[in-house]
Amino acid sequence: MSSPEKPTASAVGQVTEPTGSKVCRECGQDRPLSQYGKDPTGTDGLRSQCNPCAAAYSRHRYYTNPRARAIQLAATTTQHIRRKFPEAHTGLSSAAYADHLLSATHCEYCGQANDGTHPFSLDHRVAIGNGGRHELANLVHCCEPCNRAKHDMPEGMFVAWLDGVAARRVQLLAQAAD
Repeated sequence: MSSPEKPTASAVGQVTEPTGSKVCRECGQDRPLSQYGKDPTGTDGLRSQCNPCAAAYSRHRYYTNPRARAIQLAATTTQHIRRKFPEAHTGLSSAAYADHLLSATHCEYCGQANDGTHPFSLDHRVAIGNGGRHELANLVHCCEPCNRAKHDMPEGMFVAWLDGVAARRVQLLAQAAD
């Protein structure tokens, strides 16, 4: 393992990348320093895991821990709402949002069961962009396809559209059976 050089300022004032390599704590491979994320608490200012190992760990943690996944989704959603619609945010905590998301048994729109094989989310009955609030009373459990299809459509209009899609599907299946 070579010792990393400190980044230096170039003639135009930009910082150059450190040169050298180090051994990843996870996979044991000797990798260039550009393959490591920054960590100000590390002895060399870099993480001890290379980027591919850190990404694999994050994916594993995300997919094997539903609560961690729900809290991450809740924090991201809450942060987005605070930034884009500050007047709609009611102080709903990420933990409350995550708990509500984890309690989903089925999609409120299409009825699909939450068997853990498909991602579920929470939808705002009245879209934030249409004056809805980010609070539990305005949240409904739904599957990702319904959430994407509804977008900012009023709930009644979306349910009517969904019923129309279901009726057309039944009609097409009946025609195909003939």
